[in-house]
Amino acid sequence: MHTLTNLSRILIAALAIAMTVACSSSKTARLQTRLPQPAIHSHNDYDQQEPFFGAFRAGAASIEADVFLVDGQVMLGHDSPTRRSVRESYLNHIREAFRKNGGSVYPKGRGLQLLVDLKDGALALVALQQLIEAEYKECFDARHNPGAARLVITGDKIKPNEFRLYADFVFFDSRPGTELTDEQLERVAMVSDYFGSYSKWKGNGTMKAEDQQKLSKVIEQAHAKGKKVRFWAFPDNPNAWRTAVEMGIDFVNTDHPADVAEYFQMQK
Repeated sequence: MHTLTNLSRILIAALAIAMTVACSSSKTARLQTRLPQPAIHSHNDYDQQEPFFGAFRAGAASIEADVFLVDGQVMLGHDSPTRRSVRESYLNHIREAFRKNGGSVYPKGRGLQLLVDLKDGALALVALQQLIEAEYKECFDARHNPGAARLVITGDKIKPNEFRLYADFVFFDSRPGTELTDEQLERVAMVSDYFGSYSKWKGNGTMKAEDQQKLSKVIEQAHAKGKKVRFWAFPDNPNAWRTAVEMGIDFVNTDHPADVAEYFQMQK
């Protein structure tokens, strides 16, 4: 009987060790899971230390510029206009890269999304459209050239029934649940929304299951229509970046494009 008791203890201890190793291996495997390089969205890029160039070196798929119309010029700025123009800060650099790479913004035929947030209304878009048509149209023919820059307008200043009033190289950022005709849907480049409307998660640990379900519903509905998804104000740290990719969020919204690029390179 004493021998059987000792044997039982040994078997129980061995089982416990095996379970610990298995759990540890499972956790390690998850941490080592290879993830694809995500589409990086450089949020409020004009506030970066190196506007355009920092995001471009990081391979960002999307760059955001907030604009105002000032004396006929499209100027950058969030709460008020700065003295920096979208022409000098972005359009000239996009054209230079496009020509250098033989008809694509990035090498090997890869394009770039320029997300423009209209801060003071549609007149800024009219001016921007005219500027692009006059000087940069070759770089913004994303409808026919996947390597071109794609101009996408956000900021809720342009209503869906007004999409048709703008040139066919102008695309728009929609919101979840917006009713769109087939014609309007063709002008939508992606679907965006405020993360705080779905969750209070700060990027630490695991997001609540019910919050993930709400986000997943938006993602699934957008993907069913062939549209990519972005959530602004999504937590901006490595755990959050990884979570975004695992959930199927197409654009990793970040103020740190170089850090995101480096993090996912290290996962390979």
